[in-house]
Amino acid sequence: MVSSLPLLKRWSAAEQLLGDTAGDQSHWHLPEPVQVMHRKYPFYVLATNYNYYATVYTCEYSPLIDKHFIYVWILSRNELLNDVSKELAVRSLSRIGVDANKLVKDDWSKCSPKYYKDRQAEPMTFRYPVIIR
Repeated sequence: MVSSLPLLKRWSAAEQLLGDTAGDQSHWHLPEPVQVMHRKYPFYVLATNYNYYATVYTCEYSPLIDKHFIYVWILSRNELLNDVSKELAVRSLSRIGVDANKLVKDDWSKCSPKYYKDRQAEPMTFRYPVIIR
């Protein structure tokens, strides 16, 4: 049996579900629960000095092809990482069996980061302010 509902475009599902005759748009009545596929990646920080670098690791197992996929990032607050920080960031990779020579540096030269002004903020935990004395 062919459904008479139009196919949902991936990038505009809400537009198709609501349409132009949505009336009160503060109440959405979806015909059925919309299922979105998501994957859980537990990230582990292997090494960091909190000021210059962080080495982040995650591993995902694919039962379909019976393989593990290892993802490693060396994150830096600066465009260039100094030699000492780079050595400390890479040192922890050998402990988990990752060859640091296989890492590839991404080219971010065409990206312009957006900087935000620092503003005073209180620490928050579960939406409630925490007083630090």
